[in-house]
Amino acid sequence: MEWAMSHVAKYVDPKMLVVGNMDYDSLATVMFQRLSVCVTSLVLVAAMLHATKDDKDGRTGLTAFVLVVANAGLIIVDNIHFQYNSILLGILMWSVLLIEEQHYMLSGVLFAVLLNMKHLFAYLAPLYFAFLLKHYVLNNS
Repeated sequence: MEWAMSHVAKYVDPKMLVVGNMDYDSLATVMFQRLSVCVTSLVLVAAMLHATKDDKDGRTGLTAFVLVVANAGLIIVDNIHFQYNSILLGILMWSVLLIEEQHYMLSGVLFAVLLNMKHLFAYLAPLYFAFLLKHYVLNNS
């Protein structure tokens, strides 16, 4: 993600890409960071829309969607510290949704991408390992 964003960032403000420029903050840099947080948050929005699309009464899905997407803590952390947690949670949500839809290999690939983006999710690795081991190795059918 950082590699792809750096290719866009060089057109916005090339000085933000200088590694030794740790205290650099231009208006263009801050606006790029804010906009990139908003754009990458769409991964979470899309995942939640997909997760709640089959809601029968309409209220449960809407409640879940609003609670996740409009989470004040997530919005504050992403927009003040530029942590990009929304895209991480979106990728995790897509991975879980793919398990639910029985696309196990793609789910595992997304989880591997997630781990490469932030190692914080390593605590879920044993769960994915056990699930994929059972499905692909120990499955008797």
